[in-house]
Amino acid sequence: MENGAFSQKDFAKTIGDRALLFAHVTTRIPEHPNDGMLSDVGGRGFPTIALLSPDGELIGRHSGPRSVEGLAAAIDRAAGLINSRAMVAAGDEAAKADLLLYELGFGIVADFKTATQRFEELKKVTPEQEKEIGGLMAGLEFSDVMAQRKTLGGKGVAAKAYEMYQAGRIVTGDIEADFWLSGVLAHAMFQRDIKLGEEVAEKLSKMESFQDPGTAAILKRMLARLRNHDK
Repeated sequence: MENGAFSQKDFAKTIGDRALLFAHVTTRIPEHPNDGMLSDVGGRGFPTIALLSPDGELIGRHSGPRSVEGLAAAIDRAAGLINSRAMVAAGDEAAKADLLLYELGFGIVADFKTATQRFEELKKVTPEQEKEIGGLMAGLEFSDVMAQRKTLGGKGVAAKAYEMYQAGRIVTGDIEADFWLSGVLAHAMFQRDIKLGEEVAEKLSKMESFQDPGTAAILKRMLARLRNHDK
């Protein structure tokens, strides 16, 4: 990170006083109270970027872009979460939808059953919030499917991904959507469904993870193999 966002001239200008940067390197020096910080925030490697509240509570880990813009957006979301919690505590019913969005985004609400229950309890939610929450919940739903992959097998996982696709339960988040859409594409391959394969391949080709020439080439080969099945 020292060669990335933190060293850019506009980092301090963009972040301003919205956050205090604490750069920590795990050590074994005696009498250092923060030596266990990496494990305390759930980090498993370097770099781990964690967002803490002013009182030191872990809000979540940042897994998005490590650019200045990406970090600034994460800080804004962390501030939004803290503010939403205060508003909900003060009795603001409308703030509950925002709070659920933030907690889903940071992985604080990390299982589909809990997310569904929280969503059903909302009394005020806008169409935009409903769509965004739905996308994050779909990601949790597919995570549950992936956890059963040994039982379901490849075809079973692909079929579940397609079932969600058909029902309009669209996974959001570039990494999560990547895995899910790849499952839908696998279903198209198993079923030799060229139309579905072309539709999903187009969506995948626009994702950041498929901008790499090697990954893009694999996608093209898969689509070509699907088309050749029909000849």
